[in-house]
Amino acid sequence: MKINILKLIPKEWNMLDKGSKVEMFYKVKKGNQPKHFVFPKIIRVDGQFMEGLGLYLGDGDLNRKEKRHLNFTSIDKDIAKHALNFLQKYFLVK
Repeated sequence: MKINILKLIPKEWNMLDKGSKVEMFYKVKKGNQPKHFVFPKIIRVDGQFMEGLGLYLGDGDLNRKEKRHLNFTSIDKDIAKHALNFLQKYFLVK
């Protein structure tokens, strides 16, 4: 299964085609403008993707009212490293 990111971008957002990646951004009326962010155009949903999603659902921050940051916490360094690898591989997090 694959997720086509282009189908998920809201119409009022701006998009720059970067080949196999897409750079997205939007403008807010007040305050600081959010940074541009880059996603792959297609995300493959496989076993490793589901593992990473499970890690985030288990140890990620799901309680914040305004989601402007991604938070993940684990005291186990191997699990935290696995979660970071997931974000880097599937969502191009630096």
